[in-house]
Amino acid sequence: MASVSTYIYISSGSSAGPYSVYQDSTSNPPLYTGKTLVEMQSGVLVTYDNEVTTTFIVVNNNIACGNEKTITFIAISPTPTPTPTPTPTNTETPTVTPTNTVTPTNTGTIAASPTPTVTPTNTVTPTVTNTVTPTVTKTQTPTGTPTVLNIYAKYINADGDLQYNVNGNPEVNLGPIGTTSCLFYTTLTGLNPGDTVTFSDVNTKAIAQDSVSCPNGGYLCDQSIVLSAGSNTIYLTIKGDQNC
Repeated sequence: MASVSTYIYISSGSSAGPYSVYQDSTSNPPLYTGKTLVEMQSGVLVTYDNEVTTTFIVVNNNIACGNEKTITFIAISPTPTPTPTPTPTNTETPTVTPTNTVTPTNTGTIAASPTPTVTPTNTVTPTVTNTVTPTVTKTQTPTGTPTVLNIYAKYINADGDLQYNVNGNPEVNLGPIGTTSCLFYTTLTGLNPGDTVTFSDVNTKAIAQDSVSCPNGGYLCDQSIVLSAGSNTIYLTIKGDQNC
């Protein structure tokens, strides 16, 4: 068994009292006596067994109102409120409001209004992490234009025997010129930008060079050209009857 406490009060009427409050019978000792109308309007606290129907009797002791008149309140056992089980990620606010109101046969009204409130609140916030894998794009480096040297040549009076070296390395023999006209002779490949190519005659004959045509003067023992990237051109003349 469980005890329940509630308030008995007069909500209407104007009789000044005094009032007495009994439980179950006026033969029992009074719970309260000598209560004024103001005190009864504020309410008096009573306790009873919530599993047993209980009668509360309010007696107006004012002779002018008649001792025969009583106010009877039958307390109805309230239904126990189950305890809710909180569920993560849900937010609940249940409110239980039992209200008991009894209209008495006298000039007053007695009501009990307990209002328990249960507010469990559990909130779970999940954390989501996204991972992004970057895409790597490879860039191909284009192959550069090969460095070559185009040779135009002729001889004067007597044929020569042309040779060359690259950056002072051993001489490479190309052979006779074979013409007195300025014609295409050959192309050197496998070279690099910045290489120095030096031409001379095997028999140390005089040789001259130009950038636009085979020259007829400016003879020396050798002629050199420093290569740029890509295609390069040199014009040579060997004077076969003149030693350098």
